[in-house]
Amino acid sequence: MRFSENLKLLGEDHYKIIEEYTFLIVGLGGLGGFIANALTRLGATHLILVDKDVFEESNLNRQLFSNEDAIDKPKVEVVKTELLKINPKIRIDSFVSEIQAIAEEKIILEVDMVFDAVDNIKTRLWLEDFTTNLNVPLVHGAIGGWYGEVAIVTPGSNMLHTLYGNKEKGVEKTLGSPTFIPPIIANLMVTECVKWIHKMEGTLLNKLLFIDIKNHTYSIVFDLSNK
Repeated sequence: MRFSENLKLLGEDHYKIIEEYTFLIVGLGGLGGFIANALTRLGATHLILVDKDVFEESNLNRQLFSNEDAIDKPKVEVVKTELLKINPKIRIDSFVSEIQAIAEEKIILEVDMVFDAVDNIKTRLWLEDFTTNLNVPLVHGAIGGWYGEVAIVTPGSNMLHTLYGNKEKGVEKTLGSPTFIPPIIANLMVTECVKWIHKMEGTLLNKLLFIDIKNHTYSIVFDLSNK
């Protein structure tokens, strides 16, 4: 009964489906904390959390599990502790590390879906190559100011390399990350994950959804789905 409200929409087989997946979340900041929270409440049974950073005072405006007691503590350990309060039975493996440093760990090589919740283009492009090699989908998300973007990148599509090209910085570096944007984009990323694992139509496969929250416009601005 813990998460039974999910079944009204997703069906009685939802938990049998989601328990087959191991989800890797790379980045536990603005997006990653909300992603981890949502997956836990959806009934996920195995999460892998990766982030090398500790919580800082500047995170308090937007990062779900940041608080004064968490400052200077590793994000992955704080988030893991809080998620286990939601569901003590969930398996959570955590790494205070850059993803590149642990990419050959057996547990990392056995993931079924990866969430890109990082804040730099270089790591995003590395994740695209990594998930192509593993033959698993990458759920991409990015934010900046009033704006966000979401996509599911399939192995071999090279979508992010095509999209970002030689860019080194995203708009978040100049527009910032206000309180109310990360949960919107993070939960849209989890929505796409749910649609993927349930094989629903309308999933953003190799399609970039650009979201302008201020003006409430939602547009597919990049589409490699037919290539």
